Amino acid sequence: MVGGMISQPVSAQVRFASKERAFTQGYSAFKGRQYEIAVPALKFAARRDVMRAKFYLAKIYSDNSGGFTDHARAYKLLREIVAASSNVDPKDYRKAPYVSKAFISIARYERDGIAALQLRPNTKRALAFFDHAASYFNDADAQFELAQHYLAGDGVEARVPYALNWLARLSKSGHAGAQAFLANLYWDGRYTPRDPVRALALITVAVENAREEDRFWIEDVHQSIFCEANTATRIRVYKVVGGWRRQFGSTHEVRSESDLGALGGEAKRMCANGDVVGELDGPPAKRGQTIDAAATATTAAVASPARIRKPSKSLKMSTVKQNDPDRSPLNGFVGRKEFQESRARSSRPGSIAAKRARRQNNSNRGLNGFVMQSGSTSFGFSVAPKQ
Repeated sequence: MVGGMISQPVSAQVRFASKERAFTQGYSAFKGRQYEIAVPALKFAARRDVMRAKFYLAKIYSDNSGGFTDHARAYKLLREIVAASSNVDPKDYRKAPYVSKAFISIARYERDGIAALQLRPNTKRALAFFDHAASYFNDADAQFELAQHYLAGDGVEARVPYALNWLARLSKSGHAGAQAFLANLYWDGRYTPRDPVRALALITVAVENAREEDRFWIEDVHQSIFCEANTATRIRVYKVVGGWRRQFGSTHEVRSESDLGALGGEAKRMCANGDVVGELDGPPAKRGQTIDAAATATTAAVASPARIRKPSKSLKMSTVKQNDPDRSPLNGFVGRKEFQESRARSSRPGSIAAKRARRQNNSNRGLNGFVMQSGSTSFGFSVAPKQ
């Protein structure tokens, strides 16, 4: 009660000039997680059949960390979107992305069930929704979900090569979830031979590509792999990760405008031994010592014996010369002139290095022929299943 008068709920006091202005205000408040302002505005627009208002209202209702969680309402709104626009032109950038994500959200509800609606988990129905979003809308998130189901044989017959191929394709396109998932497979050696270097390089890129809603679980995978990786692995990844970023970086903006990281307030994750997660630059080599020799000498300080791996000969770099202004860490401590001359020699068709590179490239090609180049060393997503 204010001044002897009964105050009305915020939603009853709000008035909007048009459904467009209501949506604009609601979306702006949604981005700032001001749900108490966003909900009445989005409701106003949703009742007037603004599809995007229904979509973002459903996202608020499906957010378990907010104060407006209502999965039954979210499901009903998503069903309305799908029923009205399931066959929208997939090239219609104003509608198709929202319809596609609505299909994916419904699929997850169908897979997990909703107690309030007495909706029982139904994996087959979920897969049908995922399949439509993946095939009709070419949605990468839906393709990622299907790949996981085919890999585990969850609701469908397991097709491991097919699933690994899709994970490699999605990783190549910059899909952070697929990159993190595939990195975890490489690290554990599940379904594919164990490869710690590819695992750490890929999860490093995945963290940088991650969208806000995926960031927590991807950072968990990153912390787990990074903290278990020995120094030799970290240094080897440091040599190649720049090229991986350029080739497999995502084109979407991964940070929201309200992200505290932009203000320098983002907390750093730490390993149990005090290492900062993500810092790949290992200890410098001593005079007359190769980078791999330096890595091998310090490996035991941070890794358990089970994790130690002998550095690959193909990654051995030239001996470091101290105080040489022409030495660059981007070239593995090989001078620019020396690096260019080496590349010129190795690029000659009849040279031994060129033949060796061709053999290495052929052996590293995965199911989709995907090979990564970094200097004279090839790295590919060799996702052929274990024999």
